[in-house]
Amino acid sequence: MKTYVLLHGAWHGSWCWNKVIPLLRTKGDTVITPDIPWTFDNLYPNRSIDMNLFAAQLCELIVDLNVQVILVGHSMAGLLSSIIISKIPDHISSAFYICGFIPAHGQCINDLESIMSNSTIASNMFLDQKKRSMIVPDTCIKEGFFHDCNEIDYNFVKQRIKPQLVSTFLHTMDIDYSKLTDTRKIYIECKDDKAVPILAQREMQKNTNIDQTLSLPCGHSPFFSLPEKLVQLLYS
Repeated sequence: MKTYVLLHGAWHGSWCWNKVIPLLRTKGDTVITPDIPWTFDNLYPNRSIDMNLFAAQLCELIVDLNVQVILVGHSMAGLLSSIIISKIPDHISSAFYICGFIPAHGQCINDLESIMSNSTIASNMFLDQKKRSMIVPDTCIKEGFFHDCNEIDYNFVKQRIKPQLVSTFLHTMDIDYSKLTDTRKIYIECKDDKAVPILAQREMQKNTNIDQTLSLPCGHSPFFSLPEKLVQLLYS
């Protein structure tokens, strides 16, 4: 049996894995889906996130499992995946980046503007008045994240998308990617992604030593549009 740790992307929560979890558990695998506290919460309006601190907390969670895990990072969680691999490679049997962000050493996500110019999300998101979070307009949520998902799933997610804390876009990657050789890394391209365009996905793969590249004919959210096919790839 395998143990999966699934990390959701920006603006999302662990709810995005609702269709994937039962498919993985059907084969007796353990599935852990932590909520990453990087969305804006009205209860804590001044909260910001230290990406390294949260990565350390995830590392502690994984080490305490006392088994090698399969790490799955969607979109912005690619940053966390890389940090985790750099810190505890012996505890990660393999890592999947689902249209994941892999900024180069010394880069933050804001530095990727040139390769994200065709992104529906990057082109339309805006800073809130108090400069605390980035908001995706309601008119762009479906087109950017869920354009190939059914209406039932879209109605489920549109009430759950939250503003993303600005600090997450400013975290500078301080990793020597050339040393991340002990963990098998698989990149799952989403070929019709309107949030992280396929050319951006392919450019970011050059920043580390990806062992295998797989692809899905879908947009940004294969956990809703193609959950069965996504799970098949996670077993590869």
